[in-house]
Amino acid sequence: MVEAIRGKGLDFAVLDDYVSTRTRLRFLCGKCGQEFLRTPTTILKDMACPYCKKLEEIRQRAREKYGESYEILGPYKDIRTPIAIHHRTCGTTYYKLPPDLFKTGCPTCGKKERSLHTSQTRIRKGLEKFKALLPLIEARGYTFVGEECRGLGKTNAFLCSHCGEIWMTTANHIISGRDHICTSPCKKKTQEEFLKQVEDLVGGEYSVLTEYTNAFTPVKIRHNLCGHEYMVAPAHFTSTGRRCPVCSRKK
Repeated sequence: MVEAIRGKGLDFAVLDDYVSTRTRLRFLCGKCGQEFLRTPTTILKDMACPYCKKLEEIRQRAREKYGESYEILGPYKDIRTPIAIHHRTCGTTYYKLPPDLFKTGCPTCGKKERSLHTSQTRIRKGLEKFKALLPLIEARGYTFVGEECRGLGKTNAFLCSHCGEIWMTTANHIISGRDHICTSPCKKKTQEEFLKQVEDLVGGEYSVLTEYTNAFTPVKIRHNLCGHEYMVAPAHFTSTGRRCPVCSRKK
């Protein structure tokens, strides 16, 4: 009987001597390297290592549920021994008990998805709170003029009703009373800051001829393209786009 088993060309090594067809023998699987007990009759009928067979069943279930994104590395020993699994998508190899294999997927990707979901929820709630606070912000003298809100703690563009300037500040700072708000003087630019702001806006098209005092005290500006000189409040030039009146009328 043992010779008959060996003659099948199976990838097993028979470790015991044959006694009877009903006496179980020890076999060593050459594929997974594990020993198992089977009767000669059963092994001739089934011709499979029970551990390899179970592992193949698990791999088939994985293909049915996840496609080819997961590779079950094995080996399978029993339900209390973790099996190695490789997630081809992210390259993570991890271990799970056989009963838990199909409850959840890759822990690394799952953690990333949970983190992303938490981050998106936090951003959404922040935007909702920002919109709810806009009436209070406007009551303090600020109007939101940014293209889109970037969050309570991020800098956004606000138009100050007191000086007419557009300031980049956070909604949290306005609500908490920091930076320049209606209860404290607006920040005053220096001459150098104002000249740089004009240069950033229009390049060399305009020249400032007089000293900057504050946002609403007019300064003399020359339009270098047409040569016209005129007085304009700095806030109107930088924030509301007021340019040369002569050229504006022609347009």
